[in-house]
Amino acid sequence: MNNERKIAAVYIRVSTEDQAREGFSLGEQKEKLLQLCAFKEYEVFKVYEDAGISAKDMEHRPAFQEMLQDMRDGKINYIVAYKLDRVTRSVRDLEELISQLEKYNCYLVCDRDDVNTSTANGRFFVRMLTVLSQLEIEIVSERTKFGLNGAIKSSHLSGPAPLGYKKDGNKKTIVDETTKPIIERIFKMYLEGKSFQQISNIFNEEKLLNPKKWKDTTIQKIIDNKIYMGDYELPNLTLNDNKKGTINKFGMLRLDYLKAHKKALYTTLLMKDKLTNHLISVSKDAENLLDSLMENYKNSDEKLSEKNKEINQLEWVKLMNNYKNTAEEIVLKELIYTENA
Repeated sequence: MNNERKIAAVYIRVSTEDQAREGFSLGEQKEKLLQLCAFKEYEVFKVYEDAGISAKDMEHRPAFQEMLQDMRDGKINYIVAYKLDRVTRSVRDLEELISQLEKYNCYLVCDRDDVNTSTANGRFFVRMLTVLSQLEIEIVSERTKFGLNGAIKSSHLSGPAPLGYKKDGNKKTIVDETTKPIIERIFKMYLEGKSFQQISNIFNEEKLLNPKKWKDTTIQKIIDNKIYMGDYELPNLTLNDNKKGTINKFGMLRLDYLKAHKKALYTTLLMKDKLTNHLISVSKDAENLLDSLMENYKNSDEKLSEKNKEINQLEWVKLMNNYKNTAEEIVLKELIYTENA
């Protein structure tokens, strides 16, 4: 491909009809982006459409994957989207995408967010936008968990009443004062560090609700059931804004990793109100480790001296970027993608 030509893939996506009604329809996105391409003198290679598909991950979007393959094949060197959240809402997916874009000399342009990854500032800005988007998703997701709690209190819960509740004469769901202490006790023991199996063994030894046979899976289902969120004085399952410290990109990557691959640890940190402090600590440790590694690299390589920076700035910047990539890989391995809390 001739690098002087700007050959664009126009990517459009909607996940729900509600989004379409709010101005995110495929047709509206396509019209605006084609106008943008004409204004910037981009040659439009193809319009890629993912309809009714979430931005949760990139893997399960057929049109998006087709577009990435065309990028790898050298058919395009620009990806144009309406907003960044049309492309991804995941910090990790964004990091992977930027890496792919850089590898194949392709750039991302998002009209509404004024994003353009052809510059260093543009790449930094796009990462910050996604961190904010990810944080919004986390907060909305956790708040949604309390929706069922409101439904219970309004007596709108359908189906059989779960343990701790019962149906009154009007078939409304109300708290069952007889079994409520059992649920409270389950959560209390879990927060004290007892496993699902240990709790079920205790209940079986006590012959609680005999002849009911308690299993570890029974306890796990109760712990994971959103119905109980908030009703039994559990900690508020949101990122606590009152904690002192900053959650940087490493903290958000850690959050993304915990939710995707370490659900038990993520849930435990949430329920013990330790998640925010954990993310702040990881953020600080990651920055300190990164700074320490970079300082060591600078002290051990003469090519990174200030004198060489003045003589050959391009070589200095390239070498610094290589060292930074190496340092960040170490940080990710040691502090982010690990089971340690």
